[in-house]
Amino acid sequence: MKGVFTRNKAGSGFTLIEVMVALAVLTIGLTAALHSTSQAGHAGAFLKQKTVAHWVASNQAAELAINRDWPRPGVTTGTETMAGQTWSWEAEVQDTGVAELRLVTIRVSLDGEEKASLVAFLGRPM
Repeated sequence: MKGVFTRNKAGSGFTLIEVMVALAVLTIGLTAALHSTSQAGHAGAFLKQKTVAHWVASNQAAELAINRDWPRPGVTTGTETMAGQTWSWEAEVQDTGVAELRLVTIRVSLDGEEKASLVAFLGRPM
């Protein structure tokens, strides 16, 4: 029974087909990992822009709230620099059915693309 479980040296390595399949699987896995990393980077940049745009809108709403002048209905525009970028904002003031209350819609954009909007009610200053 000599040599029943022994292999000959010529058949002890991987075949070319096995190596090619292993490389193909590895390539597909690495491509998927790279794509996921890239998507995570884009999502992070997108969320940062949305967050900063919301801060710009919140700042404009706060300025309207602390201002002693009662804003007239209409549209006001301006710019604000935050996080190293210049943001454009537009505040639209509308009448409500209540004399002591105004509806304010603030839209914030970067490079012409709207990034955030904020809707708030503003009470008449006392």
